[in-house]
Amino acid sequence: MGSRGASVRSVTMAVLYARHAPGTLKASVMGLVDDEVTLVMTDIEGSTSLWEWNDKVMDQALTIHDSILRSMLGKHYGFEVTTEGDAFTMVFHDAIDAVHWALATQIALLQAPWPSPLLEHPKACEEWYEGEDGSHLLFRGIRVRMAINTGKPSCVSAHKVTRQLEYSGSVVELTEALTSLPSGGQVMLGALAAERVAGRLRDIVLMSSHKRRRLDAMRHVLVSGDISLLDGS
Repeated sequence: MGSRGASVRSVTMAVLYARHAPGTLKASVMGLVDDEVTLVMTDIEGSTSLWEWNDKVMDQALTIHDSILRSMLGKHYGFEVTTEGDAFTMVFHDAIDAVHWALATQIALLQAPWPSPLLEHPKACEEWYEGEDGSHLLFRGIRVRMAINTGKPSCVSAHKVTRQLEYSGSVVELTEALTSLPSGGQVMLGALAAERVAGRLRDIVLMSSHKRRRLDAMRHVLVSGDISLLDGS
């Protein structure tokens, strides 16, 4: 391998070895093809109509959206695979890290400093949830749907230009299919991802109990498989 190739490999491996605990991406770059990964794909609900409504406001909003999604990756041991328009693909070694990232990102999107005109649009305005303990903010700003799916990719390769790792196979195809099912603000888990986090969702701690209550009101985790897996019953 030439010096350039060795340098690229070293940088890539530095990212992969960022966590030395459960969830570490332990395999070599070439060995990842034999390893199970968890993919997360995201998409903004109603983005076409929002762009047609006001492209300048949406340009600002997309910058905020992109920054939030990327800023959460380091905290939850994932990295960006691809982005196309407002759609992202992220990869994690441990499904629970992917769930942590998705839920923390949804909270961050709820609290983001969105442009005021955006919050006047029906697809981005504030919506409130009336619970037994009072009103809670349910939606605010652009609404992002997310699909989380676990499996073994049939192929892992480095992009010829960007050198970022690319994945292919049924795990990618199923994740793409799942992404079209949830509404904005919802997170959908594939069956194997649900198995991998079975009994572990209670370990998720998001800041304070107040924010956690707001999260419970906001999220809808839809599972393809046995829903009892979510609470470990």
